[in-house]
Amino acid sequence: MAKRAIPKPLAPAVEAGLIYSVPHDNERKGIVRATDDASGKLLWETAVFEVKIDPNLEKDVQMVFITSLKLDKGPLKAADEKGRKCLIDPKTGKVTQDKN
Repeated sequence: MAKRAIPKPLAPAVEAGLIYSVPHDNERKGIVRATDDASGKLLWETAVFEVKIDPNLEKDVQMVFITSLKLDKGPLKAADEKGRKCLIDPKTGKVTQDKN
């Protein structure tokens, strides 16, 4: 029986008083959060992807986690364990697919 460990936390991306983080606390969704550094207020939370769990398979081997979150003069760039990539608007949290 497989027992998958949750990956180590990713370092947050920080810019202009905002913290962009990836909590690994939801095994069905890849979540990215934006928080105001000074107040700690959650500004937005967005699901980058959702995992459809097949009840006939072990749940832990179906889980997928975000492995990379980067900010470089524009949108946040996120990638998961399956190699899927997306862009996230740092102001709104809106997700678009990365064409690269």
